Amino acid sequence: ARSSSTTMVAKRGGGAMVWSTEEVLEFLRRNTAASVAVALLGFPLACFALPVLAPLALAYYFLAQPQNPAVPQEKAKGLVVDTDKSEEKNEVAVKPVAEKKPSPSVAASAVVEGGSAPPLTGGVALLRKMREQKAARAKAENPDKKILVAFASQTGTAQEIAKALHAQIVEKTGTPKLAVLSAFNDVDIDSLKPDTFPVVAFVAASTGDGDPPDNTASFYAKMLRKKKEELKGVRYTCLGLGDSNYTRFMAVPRNMRKKFEGLGAECIYWNAEADEVDGLEETVEKWTEGALEAVLKEYRAATAGGSEAMASVEAAESKPPPKFKGLPALLPRRVTFSWQEGVDEGGQ
Repeated sequence: ARSSSTTMVAKRGGGAMVWSTEEVLEFLRRNTAASVAVALLGFPLACFALPVLAPLALAYYFLAQPQNPAVPQEKAKGLVVDTDKSEEKNEVAVKPVAEKKPSPSVAASAVVEGGSAPPLTGGVALLRKMREQKAARAKAENPDKKILVAFASQTGTAQEIAKALHAQIVEKTGTPKLAVLSAFNDVDIDSLKPDTFPVVAFVAASTGDGDPPDNTASFYAKMLRKKKEELKGVRYTCLGLGDSNYTRFMAVPRNMRKKFEGLGAECIYWNAEADEVDGLEETVEKWTEGALEAVLKEYRAATAGGSEAMASVEAAESKPPPKFKGLPALLPRRVTFSWQEGVDEGGQ
């Protein structure tokens, strides 16, 4: 005990407070207050500090450490240093290292555009692939070339027929943004190009004595002023609504068809004319059914089969037709019910 004490004094007198493990334990055993203080400080450290420091240490190990170990300068130059560690022979022999030629497959995979960096692997490559798939999906859902379904309607009948055709196109393709439904006044005639709207299907009606409807008057006036073949490459089909009791029967639909063809547009399907005197239903149903097939066929041809949005159309057409065909869309009607009290079962 005296020699141990003397050793501690000597260490302390030397200017360095160096205690051995046995000395620390002996000090804590004799000093109760110090033992309690170490216990109170050590318990929170073990419970709270270690769970925080352990993940940080692992993160530092995987992120901060270099991917490849440092290569000695001699090896980087293609040399290997062979050192004789004996005391008698302290000679260094430098030997060249034969370069290993990578296989053609490995060399091809290591070459990327604009440099010699290796291809991305792991999580970075997965993220890039996910971004590319997301961009392709967004482009398929919102293609550059679209189908325009337009209407010139005063009472709402032509608008409802155009809505029904638009709904069938969306249902057939499964892509809501593939077809655009709009009144003619909301369409810029300068945007009717093969690169934007290669296919146009419209339903037009006249109002008054052959005048264009209010939601078409502006477009109608601009269209009549056009002279060049500005619609060349655009394909269209038209359904006209009218009443043969009027003098200028089908004036607006016929003028629009004539102007469309004069500007270079090409008709792809039967331009039907439905007369209210004979009834609209039969003509409207035949035109809608045929126009749907013609519009999708021409859209596929206009996109040269390269549009991903048309993949759903081809898949739908490959399925067998349904056994029962549904009824055409009905026009909206407003019904009011009223409850009457005091009426007996006989209706009296």
